[in-house]
Amino acid sequence: MAAAALPDRDHVVRYVGLAGVRDGKVDGTQFCLRPGEDGLSVNWLECFDHPTNEQQIAAVRRVIHRSLGRQAVFAGLNVGDLRRHLRAELPDIRCVNTPQPPNDRFPEPDPSHSDILGLPPPAAANHALIIGDMIARRVKTLYPATLPEE
Repeated sequence: MAAAALPDRDHVVRYVGLAGVRDGKVDGTQFCLRPGEDGLSVNWLECFDHPTNEQQIAAVRRVIHRSLGRQAVFAGLNVGDLRRHLRAELPDIRCVNTPQPPNDRFPEPDPSHSDILGLPPPAAANHALIIGDMIARRVKTLYPATLPEE
């Protein structure tokens, strides 16, 4: 079964560790595929029926299948803006929903997990870095990956 494409009006976030942010901006390398990856892992905010981005981010924090660093962030992107910005370089770029089932480490399913497909492979390092930088420039918002303990 083919993964469902995300609507252009919707938003995704990419988890970025502390080393991937400099002077409040995400480094383009954070948007490059690693060896063995077919798609860039992101989370789809509108998967959650919440009225605000903050509530959607809180839902992502609860279900994401990874440990969250205290100084990490979620880099927010608009799907349509990303596709329009990269269309000339990557005509086949698309964002698709690829939910993750529960597993031994993460007992909750992650219905928001999605992938950005059509990015250059790691072997095309120079092109991948150029595209990564282009994506980084489209980041609209940085959300803390964790909240301060109260």
